[in-house]
Amino acid sequence: MSRPPILASDEIQRLDQAYLAARRCEPQWRDFLGALAVELHANAEPDEVLAFLRAVGRRIGEKRQLVPSETLQELEAAINKVWSDMDWGWARLVAVETGIAIVHGAYPNAFEDDEHALWPPGAAAVLEGVYSVWFKAQGSPLPNLRRITQSISPLVFLHGR
Repeated sequence: MSRPPILASDEIQRLDQAYLAARRCEPQWRDFLGALAVELHANAEPDEVLAFLRAVGRRIGEKRQLVPSETLQELEAAINKVWSDMDWGWARLVAVETGIAIVHGAYPNAFEDDEHALWPPGAAAVLEGVYSVWFKAQGSPLPNLRRITQSISPLVFLHGR
């Protein structure tokens, strides 16, 4: 059974274009992230790579703590402030029946085309770590956070059951 889209594709495209128009991707990140992804995958098992990157994400989440938020809109604004400061894209939070869906677009991607599948799962693992720390710090009683689609852009997560 396929999941219905959390955001319409035209909204995702609009958000990506607005974000990218306001930011310039530094070319050195493509080389660094590309080399990092290749070396990690060449020297460790896939599960080890993803666990390592989730731990990196948790450290980022701890370093970039969010202000306490009373509403989903406030939380989304706080998250997007951090992503804007880091030049790491944008996020939309959507309340769904089983929790909160997180749509994250325009994240740093080491490769220029979608055929290279090493970095998007790595970026997703980093973001899983960051978001898990942030939601826990906000006092969320929901048990977990996981990627729920295999799309390369945007990345979609569920914080919930």
